[in-house]
Amino acid sequence: MSEHTLVGLVLDGGWVMWVLLVLSLASLAVTVERSWVLRRARVPVPHLADALGRTVGSALFPAAALEAVQRVGGSAGRVLAAGLHRFDRSPTQIETAMERQGQAELRRLQRGLGVLASTSVTAPLLGFLGTVTGMIASFGARWPTSAPPTPRWWRKASRRP
Repeated sequence: MSEHTLVGLVLDGGWVMWVLLVLSLASLAVTVERSWVLRRARVPVPHLADALGRTVGSALFPAAALEAVQRVGGSAGRVLAAGLHRFDRSPTQIETAMERQGQAELRRLQRGLGVLASTSVTAPLLGFLGTVTGMIASFGARWPTSAPPTPRWWRKASRRP
């Protein structure tokens, strides 16, 4: 057994600990990247509404609104920009364009969440597997002979004194 440091515990844990370490690093990387992307995508809706509202009465409405929305940015801004690009078309076409852009923004914002979901399901199971393999290894160290304990021995050992 190695010293009681984080590196020592990982080395003593065997291959299961290495897999858990890789899963932890992958989860950390996705979490940091997603929080960065979500922070950049966040636009206060009042700012977006104010920018759009100032252009509604303008004679250059679609172009001025598009410029204002693009300047504010964010996911909601890109969805509105998709509709404003098609301002001269039918309401159905505008709605379709905005729905498509909304779906694209949703995919962009949800990218990488499958890694987090898979890790959150897999890591506890691997931890349990590591516990079981550790118990088997400790029992194997207790009985170095090739013959495992008999069922009679297990019955006696499981009784309380």
